[in-house]
This record gives sequence, C-alpha cells and structure tokens, in this order.
Amino acid sequence: IDIKTIEIRLDPGSATADPASNVFKDISYLPLQTTKESLFQEISQLEITAKRYIIWDQSINCLVIFDKSGKFISKISNKNNSVDTPFKQIDHFSIDEVKGEILINDDYSNFFYLYSFDGKFLSKQMRPGYWGLFYIRQQNFSAFTAGYNFDYVKSLKKSPHNIVVERSTGQIDFYLPFDTAIARYDELWSSDQGFFNNHNGTVNLAINYNYNIYTIDQTGNLWNSYRFVLPALSAIPDDFLTNRFFKPTRSEYLNINKEVVYGITDIYYHDEKLAFQLLSRASKKNFLYDLKTGDLKSLTDLILDKSTAKLPMLGKRILALDEKGRLVSQVSAPTLFDFRSLLSSNKNWMKDVPAALEKFFKSNSQQNPVLTFLNTN
Repeated sequence: IDIKTIEIRLDPGSATADPASNVFKDISYLPLQTTKESLFQEISQLEITAKRYIIWDQSINCLVIFDKSGKFISKISNKNNSVDTPFKQIDHFSIDEVKGEILINDDYSNFFYLYSFDGKFLSKQMRPGYWGLFYIRQQNFSAFTAGYNFDYVKSLKKSPHNIVVERSTGQIDFYLPFDTAIARYDELWSSDQGFFNNHNGTVNLAINYNYNIYTIDQTGNLWNSYRFVLPALSAIPDDFLTNRFFKPTRSEYLNINKEVVYGITDIYYHDEKLAFQLLSRASKKNFLYDLKTGDLKSLTDLILDKSTAKLPMLGKRILALDEKGRLVSQVSAPTLFDFRSLLSSNKNWMKDVPAALEKFFKSNSQQNPVLTFLNTN
C-alpha cells in the first residue's frame, strides 16, 4: 500500500505535565465487583467487547469476566473439571468479536483454548506453526508475532519474519523480516503486549529496537504509519540491529545507557490523538501526542486536580482503547485508599469524590482494581 509514513520529531524531555482536567475532557471510574471468586490482583491484559470486560491476571493464571456495569460474570481457570485436558499456563489471550470467542494461548502446549464471552469452554484447537508470543483476531484477519519456529517457517520457504497475517481468505502474508544471523530473539527484550486494538477494524503494533509504529488495516495490509525521531541522547544507534558489533552486547549497551529508548508500546489512536508508552531501562512513561498541533503531554506526570478529587486515574499502563474512544487504565484499591487517607483530612474532600467511588470507599482496600476511562475528545 502506498501510504506516506508520518514522521514525528519527539523529545520526551519536553513533554508538559498538565493538570488532568486540561488533558481529559472527562474521567470516570468503574469499580469491579469483588467476591471470593472474582478477586484478582492486577490487570495484565484487558480486552473489551460490546458487553464485557475480559481481564487476564498473570499472577493467578486466570481470566475474569465482568459486564459493562462492573458486575462479575465468570472466571476461567485451569481448575475446570469439564475440560479433559485443561490449559496449564495462560500466555496472553485474544478475542473474536464476530464469533463471540475468547482464545487463550497455553504456554505449555500446542493448543489454544476457546471459551465464550460468558466463560463457557467451547473447544481447543491446534495453534499454527508460526505462532509466536502475541496474537490478535479481527473480523477479516488474524495476526501473530512470529519467527520462533524456524523449521516451520522454512518449510513454507520463508525466512524468519516478525509478523504473520492470516486473512479470512486463507492468504498468509509475512511482514518485517528478521535476520537471525545478526540478532537472536533471546537477546532482544519484548513488551507486555504485541497488538493494540483501535476498535475501528485496525490494529497498531511496534517492534522493539526501532521507532516505527505499524498499522494493520481492516483487510490485513500492514503499513508503516508513524516514525518517531528522537534526540540523539535518547535513541539507539541507527545500526543497532544490523551491525554485528552489537550482537553480543545489546543488553549490556542498554543496561549502561539507561535513558535510551528501546521500544514503543501501548499504542492507541483516536481522533488525531496518539497515546503510547516509551520503554527504557530508566523508565516506562506514558504520553499523549496531538497529531494536529504537535503538543506532547506526559500522562505519567499528570497533575492531579479537582476533576478527580486529586485521586490518581492512571496505573503503569494504558490497557486499552474502548469503543467510545476512551483510554482505559487501572488503579489498585490499596492506592486509592492510601490517597483517601492523605486527602480526607480536608472535610470537604468527599464532596468532590466521583460518585462511582462513594460506595467503593465504604468498604476496604481488599477489593479488585478499579477501571478508569480517560476521554481525550
């Protein structure tokens, strides 16, 4: 596809730290029902459907499903006796909104496990041989990070690539070649998530050790949508992945040069706004870039203000973009209760607390994380 890549000159150090109300038009909170069965610690991955929030907590090896009001629906674990050979270890999951299916990648088998959006087991299927770490299924295509199963890829008469797109027509396309003679997969750091759903039929992704953002469109075509140009002190050398000199020392280089950005993740686009996180050994910071004005804001350094009664609204990551174009994050219950302890000395503070948190604060800190919705429109 002949689409021009948008080059963005980006200086993370120049990002402004604005009051939250100047960055977000609206901020809302959604407590998730806490029961003995639904209790979890942290959201490792969040996928959003028309009626469900589907959450993976890596620490408990389970998926927990809630409806849009935060009511607990179901829990998917490997303790289900109705499954003959249950999965052993969840390694990310994907959803098929057309078929209403959850696809769980089992780290210790060659299968993925299919469940309904209500948590009912449906079947298990053999994974494609080119399956790598991450996977996403859309209406017209499925996309994989690939390259680990070199023998399988060679059997297709293909060299190793980073991305495989399997279209609904059966056509399989390989994108972004990877030269195993110059760099090994086991020396390159990965991110927490590989594909980022814009909820408009398109998917964003990035490959660590370069500053390109790629988009897969509704038909399965991949193109280079954005390219970041960073200041020299923040950027890896241009030949970091191609120069054999770096092959045995890439991790060492980044451990020494801790401010150097080695990856881009949590990439979401909506209404001329681009949200993303820059990864370095020193920090993992979230940003919001206005494609019209060139304005760069640090979401990690937001100034808490009256719009949320000075309560935090952003966890470590942006977890998703919902169907309304809102960025979605999480705040842990202990964190919110710690802030309450600090702020409640002001007798008028509770008057400003978002209504959704009033009942939440009447309980204790042993509750599920709270979802936050950040409207940039």
